[in-house]
Amino acid sequence: MTSPSLAAKADYSARRQATRARILAAARDHAVRHGWRRTRVQDVAAEAGVSRPTLYKEFPSKEALGEALISYTSDDYFTRLRSALDGVQGGLRECFEAAALAAVRQAQERPFLAALITDDENRRGVVPGGQDMAARVLPHALEVQLPYYVGRFPDFDVARISFAINALGRVMIGYILQKGPKPPPEEFAAQVAEMCALYVQAGLGPVD
Repeated sequence: MTSPSLAAKADYSARRQATRARILAAARDHAVRHGWRRTRVQDVAAEAGVSRPTLYKEFPSKEALGEALISYTSDDYFTRLRSALDGVQGGLRECFEAAALAAVRQAQERPFLAALITDDENRRGVVPGGQDMAARVLPHALEVQLPYYVGRFPDFDVARISFAINALGRVMIGYILQKGPKPPPEEFAAQVAEMCALYVQAGLGPVD
């Protein structure tokens, strides 16, 4: 049986996490609408429904809030990406296709994420810091995905898998940034997955 003190701690922790999530969501929405430089802490607090002292208790400065927002967004992105991979019932090509489709759909639905992973000059003011954030995200994408592929497909060359994961990420960014007509996400994902699978499987001989 759970003690009252443990239950109270669990309740406090849940409420605190919910408060942090509201603050981060408000900060994200303000950054998308106004740019990070014009995002004001007091406006974020008001939209999140908390006081400024409460916000500063969780995030001591605007810089800390920005860093937390980047971490929260990228962690959620990779969690969803890994979830998409975990749901694949097929082989190597199907895994690359699921990863590509999940990444593109997330970027299309979430403007802040798109700004974070592409470092597009038209979106750059949205992300805190203004630095090349894509250069921070892509290496982490490899760290998240590589153990999955190596564990599931141990016969394939690790260097080829690493190259394919990075190539998929770069091509995905190009697709997101592409202006004008472009293939639907499903068609793009299938095409890039075929390319990546062929490259990796070429190290073993005939393609499945």
